[in-house]
Amino acid sequence: MLIKGTEVELKFNHRFYKNIVKGYKDKDTDGFSNFINGLIQKDPDALIAGYKFGFTGKKFTDDEVADALEDNGIFDKDNPYKDLYKEVVKSGFLKAKIQLMKKSAEEDYQTIKELLNKASLKKDEKEALENQFKMTEQQYLKQKKAMEELAK
Repeated sequence: MLIKGTEVELKFNHRFYKNIVKGYKDKDTDGFSNFINGLIQKDPDALIAGYKFGFTGKKFTDDEVADALEDNGIFDKDNPYKDLYKEVVKSGFLKAKIQLMKKSAEEDYQTIKELLNKASLKKDEKEALENQFKMTEQQYLKQKKAMEELAK
């Protein structure tokens, strides 16, 4: 791909991970989690970040990367999020990080589920936990399904 007259190579590895963790974070979430969740949600900003931090060599601004993606028809593809995800998981390190994210979400889900089954909870505590469980369950199942779709 050409950006501002420079041929760039896309490479997903530990360096990509370090850069996106710092460069795409918000106050509550690290950049890699934001990136993966952005791909799940089909957020064009996640595409820009993935390419920006995946390009080797010269650094480019978000606008320069977005323009290059536009010029190369990336945004117009059937499912550019899935395409990028498939490139990311070719890296064993990044694939392991994604598996860790999945495992953590599963553990959170199971922990709340187990707490709900404890008989020692007061009625109001149980109701609050049930509400939290429903929200966690919905998020977990939605994320799990979306990640399975990206991996196909």
